[in-house]
Parts: sequence; C-alpha cells; structure tokens
Amino acid sequence: MLAAGKRALHSIQSRYLYEGSKEIVLERHKNSDDESIVITTLTLNRPKANAWNRSMVASLKDLVQELREDNDARCLVLNSALPKVFSAGADLKERATMSMEEAEAFVAELRDTFQDVAELPMPVIACVEGAALGGGLELALAADVRVVSP
Repeated sequence: MLAAGKRALHSIQSRYLYEGSKEIVLERHKNSDDESIVITTLTLNRPKANAWNRSMVASLKDLVQELREDNDARCLVLNSALPKVFSAGADLKERATMSMEEAEAFVAELRDTFQDVAELPMPVIACVEGAALGGGLELALAADVRVVSP
C-alpha cells in the first residue's frame, strides 16, 4: 500500500511506431490508483544520431494525430534512448538521394509535423541530453518545456 498522496505509475502500453524496428517508441504510463493515463513518452531510438528520415517523420506525424485525439493523455515527454544525442537533425544520406522537389517536400513535412507537436493540447516536455541539431533542435523548441543537460 502506498502512503497517502503518493501514486505509482506503471507502463500499460509500449509499441513501436517505425515499421519493423524500434526507432520511435511510444509508452503510456497509468496512475495505479484510477488507471487514468498520466504520462505518454516518445523515445527516439535511431542509432547513431536519431536522424530524421521520411519514415520517422511519417511515424511522428501519425503519433501526434493520435495524441491530439486522446483525451486520456495528460502530458507528452520527448526523449532519446541514445547517449549524448537527442537528435542530429535530418538524415543527410537519405537527403542526398532526393531531388530538389523531394527535399523541399520533406522539409515542409518535417516543419508541419513539428508545428503539430507545438499545437498539441497537452503539455509537451523535451528532455534533451546531448546534441540537438537542426530538426532535433526544432523538435525540442516545439515543446512547451525543455529540460537540458549541460
């Protein structure tokens, strides 16, 4: 039994949003007292740099749409599973294969997705430990609160 006023959280759902891998992990943590969802975490996990490619952007866009419609989500925490890097921005290897039109469309989609994060109805907290460059910094700036390491 927990002392009065203290609540325990437990993970109730963990799923992978990037097809066939674990590059974006969504976890929902519930309050054990009443089973309401208290915190949702989104963990970037694309070694070596959490670089944004088309698939990751599409996955994030889908997640943001889902969270926008989720009345139980009270808070979203963005973080990274990688040491010393939050996100290094766009995947430049993929970008090198794009035509100018494809690159412009990719950047526009990335920008729109980060704007969607900024417009979520719940508070968004970015936990930034390590490098946040380009699109990684933009994602952190889309959050309402940023907690950063030195």
